[in-house]
Amino acid sequence: MKRLWRIVLFSVCLSALVGCEGVPPCENSWFMSERAPKDCPREPARSSHATVMQFENGFMLWITELDTIYVLYLSQSAPRWQAFEDKFEEGMIEYDPALNVGQPAYTFQPRRGMGLIWRENDALRNRLGWAVAEYEFPFETVVQTAADGSVYLRGRQGGLFVLQSGGADWMLYDANSPAS
Repeated sequence: MKRLWRIVLFSVCLSALVGCEGVPPCENSWFMSERAPKDCPREPARSSHATVMQFENGFMLWITELDTIYVLYLSQSAPRWQAFEDKFEEGMIEYDPALNVGQPAYTFQPRRGMGLIWRENDALRNRLGWAVAEYEFPFETVVQTAADGSVYLRGRQGGLFVLQSGGADWMLYDANSPAS
């Protein structure tokens, strides 16, 4: 029995030093080559239609494939980002004119799913502010989640959003910035 245990231990140590040729280290690979984390992704990358809307104090990103709306705040207060299920259904009101009282010039109330989250959550609405464009900007994205729960998604102009686990922080890396 001791001999068998030594052989197993030797094999494990040898594999760690040499590596296993032809065997990928992860079941799934990251969609990005720059800034890929060292751990393995939870699942394969997912391509999706998405929209982004800029606000006075942050952004909202809707990822169709996940049916999720991410809210990213510019302030340093926690949480730095939150994720919400998109509960908007056709036939629901798209916006509430009663909330337009005191609306700053050249700002807009978000509509549909983003608007529903914005209208129903006073703290979010006060922290995020008003939209600075009337409509969202559509784009195609790729999204993937790390083992620790961090979310990686391709931005509208080719950059990379990194949403750290638990809403701790987020970064947007420009597509043309050098890898760090």
